[in-house]
Amino acid sequence: MDPYQYQSIKLDRPSIRLLQLHKGHWSDKIRGHFISAWFDDPDSIIPYSALSYTWGYTDKVEEVIIDNARIKVTFNLHMALTHLRSQEEDRIFWIDALCINQENVHEKIHQIRQMGDIYKKAEKVVIWLGRGTEETDLVMDAMKRLRKASLSWHSAEWRDKASANEIDIGSAMVSKNLDPARSCQCSAINDSSLW
Repeated sequence: MDPYQYQSIKLDRPSIRLLQLHKGHWSDKIRGHFISAWFDDPDSIIPYSALSYTWGYTDKVEEVIIDNARIKVTFNLHMALTHLRSQEEDRIFWIDALCINQENVHEKIHQIRQMGDIYKKAEKVVIWLGRGTEETDLVMDAMKRLRKASLSWHSAEWRDKASANEIDIGSAMVSKNLDPARSCQCSAINDSSLW
């Protein structure tokens, strides 16, 4: 199978590529299709999720199939795609490493200028920090409990309850268990690209 050859996007318009990530099972090869879209043509923009993730090691050691051609991706992006792929239906994403031709400097500049719109106009932003660990699972559990509790409060009550230390985020975050969560390796966040 040949390596993927990017088709040029229109640099004189607010254009982007979207990835239609084909449905598949956990062990299936990652497959997809690129869709062109333009912010100045609302009919061309379909609901999509923007993926924010850590690039991790930059060695491109994994392979995905886009439009019947090979594209090499990092291990972390491959893991994200594997976890985010649905078994029931295709999903639409904007992913910088795939949707921007990384070899074309003019396209990269064009896309970076649109980064704010790309994330603002996304139906949702999906954040991938890598595979979970025991420590990150503790933190995520606490965040879910905090979110659930906060949904029942009005903003004025939030401030009062937080200052009164009445937020119950569960036994997972009691003092003796807080250190592992606090000390979990957050280098994935620090190493990420911020646009």
